Amino acid sequence: MAAKEEKPLKISAVSVDKSLEDWKKVKALYKESFTSAQRAPFRSLMAQPEEGESALTAYLTDSRKILGLSYAYTKGDITYIPYIAFKDCPKDAETVIFSLLLDAHKGNRIVLDVARTISEDKKKARQKRLDLFKNAGFTETGISGKDFGVEYDYYALGGKVTREELAEFTEDFWNSLDA
Repeated sequence: MAAKEEKPLKISAVSVDKSLEDWKKVKALYKESFTSAQRAPFRSLMAQPEEGESALTAYLTDSRKILGLSYAYTKGDITYIPYIAFKDCPKDAETVIFSLLLDAHKGNRIVLDVARTISEDKKKARQKRLDLFKNAGFTETGISGKDFGVEYDYYALGGKVTREELAEFTEDFWNSLDA
């Protein structure tokens, strides 16, 4: 009997707003993936900021199963991705999702943050996430920050980001969510 050939997984990136049938499932993934200290109000992520652009994206299979989400805020040539989460992903799906996300912001300097202190049970997942970022070409910026009591280390792809740029940018980002 011949081995069954695996079909490649097809993943689509879909913009999230209230017209998306499964937007509440995306919200549930967001709430379970980030602590209350890390989360901005979900309704703010679905709204467009007054300055810059934002994109709340869900990653779905052909059968509409949600595998992940991301939120990206772009102003000028910098894209900041404060939120990316995966759920029950089959082999290599996280890499495919991450590639879709990076391709959507090609040409920009892309910045991610990684929570510095996490619970013992999440250390393995944190390391897996760091490995994914580094394999995609992200490098440590040497910059850390603290938002709402959570300490972060910042990683960049596509060019250097200075501490001053990042401070101004993250302030603009958080202010955009309050609008």
